[in-house]
Amino acid sequence: MNSGIFISHRSTDKEIADMLKDFLVGVGISNDLIFCSSLPGNDIVQCISREVQEKLQNSTVNIAILSRNYYESAYCLNEAGIVWFQKKYTIIIALPEIEPSNMYGFLNSEYKIRRLDNMDDVSAVYDIVNTAINAPHNTTAIINSAIQKLISRYNEYIATRTAVKDLAVGQDMLNSASDYIIKYESLTEDERVVLFYMFSRHTRKATKLEVMNWLNENEVHGVNVDNAFDLLSASKIATIADRGVTGQTIAAIELDIDYFRNAVINSNTQKDWEQTVKQHICLASKKYSELLEAGKLDDADILFASYLIDERVSKLGDRGNAGGQIADIKNWERKHSITSIVSNNYHRCLGLLTDNALVYESAWTSYHNPKEYTIFPSLKEWLLGVPIVLQDLIAQAKTEYSDDFPF
Repeated sequence: MNSGIFISHRSTDKEIADMLKDFLVGVGISNDLIFCSSLPGNDIVQCISREVQEKLQNSTVNIAILSRNYYESAYCLNEAGIVWFQKKYTIIIALPEIEPSNMYGFLNSEYKIRRLDNMDDVSAVYDIVNTAINAPHNTTAIINSAIQKLISRYNEYIATRTAVKDLAVGQDMLNSASDYIIKYESLTEDERVVLFYMFSRHTRKATKLEVMNWLNENEVHGVNVDNAFDLLSASKIATIADRGVTGQTIAAIELDIDYFRNAVINSNTQKDWEQTVKQHICLASKKYSELLEAGKLDDADILFASYLIDERVSKLGDRGNAGGQIADIKNWERKHSITSIVSNNYHRCLGLLTDNALVYESAWTSYHNPKEYTIFPSLKEWLLGVPIVLQDLIAQAKTEYSDDFPF
């Protein structure tokens, strides 16, 4: 019959496991029922994987001590998966750096976390364990004394743990990949934007094309993806390789696994990255509206906008693709009885859009020159809405350049 207590933890947090074990013994739980891999007398004798497997199989209640160190351990994450799968009595004890917002993997925010500096939480730990193994209840005085002792011991340790950790960070100069995330100010804006893309997609692998498409879809400007890839690789928190995509060779980035896991649980860093992204967003619709209000668009530009609206155009050809676009414009001009003002000025109209970053490159020649541009989403939506000010200007321009003759 299963009756054991399994404490899943990182060996670096063995002091927490030790005080928890002492608390359980102090309230009347037999020491023989507790398995904790880093504590003498409650630990592994020979084979780690086999003995852990056996103890997990025979456990009635599983306790996981979550910390930054726990999430950095592949072995601990494997244990977490087993604990989740078993669906037994489960207690999640979180150290100060762990919040529901930065829990991930199998033991995530779906679980209620318990704090060892909270009397109600420690009481709940006792009640759950006592119920799970059907142990005899102890006196209230003994239980309260053990709870107070655990809370006091825990608080003393956490105060020391924080001080030691800060000192260690300063001494090590944050050289490791896993610590590099703390050096947020060392990251360029290019790196921050690319990293935000990857973490918002919950992936540590991405191609340059995927990042560029995301930048364009969200109208994020002024970001050098090549530079970001190069710097992240040089910092040894990522590797760069070429990947075949639809017949092309595209640069791809893969983040260091420890760096990725650190960033996942560091919600403040991700918020900083998101703020950098927002600073680089510049909506094409706003820029176009400003050009319109400033009188920077002539009649050809206004009628070009009318063509885009009437024909629901989102892509514009250049170089070898320009001929087909101009032919399409001529058909539109004939349909609406308008002179050739737009078709004759197509390249200049397109130039206004490219010069003001109202469109982005979406196809290239074999020499990597743009042969097609796509209108940014916000501008396309704005044009299709046909604001009143634009409606009036289009009507005036169509009247002035009408090709209708009264005979």
